[in-house]
Amino acid sequence: MPSHRTRTICRAVVLIIFAQWWTTGAFAQNLKPGTPGGLLSTNSPPGSDVSPVHFKELEGPSLRANRKKFIAMSLAVYGFAFLDMHETMSLEPGLVEHDPLARPFTKLPQPAFYVTGAALSTGVNFVAWKLGRSPKWHKMWWVPQAACAYGNIYGYGTTKARE
Repeated sequence: MPSHRTRTICRAVVLIIFAQWWTTGAFAQNLKPGTPGGLLSTNSPPGSDVSPVHFKELEGPSLRANRKKFIAMSLAVYGFAFLDMHETMSLEPGLVEHDPLARPFTKLPQPAFYVTGAALSTGVNFVAWKLGRSPKWHKMWWVPQAACAYGNIYGYGTTKARE
């Protein structure tokens, strides 16, 4: 395995671990002291009658994804996407795109290229927003945005290296 791939994989793992730590810390800060796992008992049920009706979530989905962090990650996704697109378009006359996913988009006219990139970034942010409100996947809301941002940083770096 070449060393550049090893470094890329290590950077991705560190980014994922950092983002997981970052989101877990934010969730722990929002809990009220003495509440187990974000559930409060609305009334004391009899000993044998324990049902989900007697419990409610503290604040619902707003605890799952911190809005400020989501907006910061969204801005990072858009910023890195436009940085990568601008660098790719700077090589336009003799452009040979090595990324098979980006190759069809580089044949578009420049305004359409930027609009398509913005639409793809919006799609990634929408998926992350939906994950943040999912009961099953709410802890993984940051993964699509982090992967997209890292991919655009990597694309920018490789394009910049070809100059």
